[in-house]
Amino acid sequence: MIKLLDCTLRDGGYYTNWDFDKTLVDQYVAAMEALPVSYLELGYRSLPQKGYYGEYFYSPVDRLKALKEMAPNTGFALMIDEKNADPQVIPQLFKPLQGICEMVRMAVAPNKIADAIVLAQILKDLGFLVAVNIMYISKIKLEARFFDQVNQGEGFVDFLYLVDSYGGIMPKEVGEKIRMAKENTPFTIGFHGHNNMELALANSYTAMQNGAGMIDATVTGMGRGAGNLKTELILTYLQAQLDWRVDFSQLSHILPFFEEMQRNYGWGTNLPYMISGAYSLPQKDVMDWMGKRRYTINGIVQAMTQSQQKPSQAYPNSSTFNIPKPSGVLIVGGGQSVATHLPQIRRVLAANPDWLVIHCSTRNMAYFTQLANPQVVCLTGQEGKKMQKRLNEVAELNLLACVLPPSPRKMGAFVPPALENKIMELEGYSFEHSYPDGPLALALQMAWNSGSNYVGLIGMDGYQQTLHTDFELRTESQVVLDAFGKSYVGKWEALTPTGYQMPQGSIYTLA
Repeated sequence: MIKLLDCTLRDGGYYTNWDFDKTLVDQYVAAMEALPVSYLELGYRSLPQKGYYGEYFYSPVDRLKALKEMAPNTGFALMIDEKNADPQVIPQLFKPLQGICEMVRMAVAPNKIADAIVLAQILKDLGFLVAVNIMYISKIKLEARFFDQVNQGEGFVDFLYLVDSYGGIMPKEVGEKIRMAKENTPFTIGFHGHNNMELALANSYTAMQNGAGMIDATVTGMGRGAGNLKTELILTYLQAQLDWRVDFSQLSHILPFFEEMQRNYGWGTNLPYMISGAYSLPQKDVMDWMGKRRYTINGIVQAMTQSQQKPSQAYPNSSTFNIPKPSGVLIVGGGQSVATHLPQIRRVLAANPDWLVIHCSTRNMAYFTQLANPQVVCLTGQEGKKMQKRLNEVAELNLLACVLPPSPRKMGAFVPPALENKIMELEGYSFEHSYPDGPLALALQMAWNSGSNYVGLIGMDGYQQTLHTDFELRTESQVVLDAFGKSYVGKWEALTPTGYQMPQGSIYTLA
């Protein structure tokens, strides 16, 4: 008898930072209790990680207790990431969940099976069912040595999952690998499919036909990157083909809420995700790029395909350009406040003609024509294409240089042919952060490199977070600002109103 595991909150948390509306979660859990779903994977259980992760990344015990009262007949599961798990703290994390959570699943890289088995033994001793989820199955060969390693977990491991991490495996290969795992191990075999190539249902069906005993799905396919097999789809199939009893009124009650989130966050396949699946490329990069409006789908596709052929083109380092040391730097963002305070901004620059102006967006570039101040434009994503369309405006800038992210660049940047002689690339960063291709990071580093002891920022209004893209962009900007502020020894401040946490000054105090 095939079993179904729904992992909407755990896999969908990649879009929401593992925060979900309490009422929605209550309704979702109640619906799953009324449906033929054997297990609910509610989230991760983790040691504290750097950065913000929400409720269902840490899965507080009291919250799980309350949910268990709503679904006493459905098994609860949680996931741990083997690479972040410490065997010494596993009892501390999971002992409080005895009697609440039935299963612990581990995300495991193929070369870390031995480490996973150590964790499995500890979890089994605590009384949990244990699943080992082997990732990247489209890139591994299931040979005798592989099964010898996996079978060391006999007695500790209950489920062996094959995970199509890239969403590009074909049904024939799924059938072969599920069958091999079934024939060479004593475990119940599970399958977790991603939907990059829109094969999640076909691959899950093939897995079931070849001996898989457990299949993963999520409501509306919500999940990392292109998402997963849809719970409502697999339940429809199971009722039609295997006579499962499905109360579709339970699904119809919760589906509109998840469909609304899908319109906001935008999971589901598209051309970049299809290519990442076809070539077994990491979904994380695509998800990061799609989460920022600075990249077009065409640009993402080109970056993905070209990255398999050649490294990004190198340009002269910024150190080879003659940038006079300014008494101050003005970084210009894309916010509306630039237009609001433009007369005063231009007065300040006219009074300080040696100040370096750095544009981290081309949106407000036209306001800075016919000024004596030397100017630099950060070229990331499609900013170069925007400049190409506005060369008349560019000609009226005192443009010293256009700066690209350091090599090698994951994402390419379009360089206007007319500006080839002004292109330079950053050598690297003097402050630690996670966004080397981000325009604000480039701008702040160029300000650092200028040698100035003063940096003012305008147009840093902040995103309203009404969309997932707003959240992504706002998070990136705040992380970069925090990192810069910890390392820069000069004075820096926002000179127009900002929604970011940073020192606040006023453009009206400067001239």
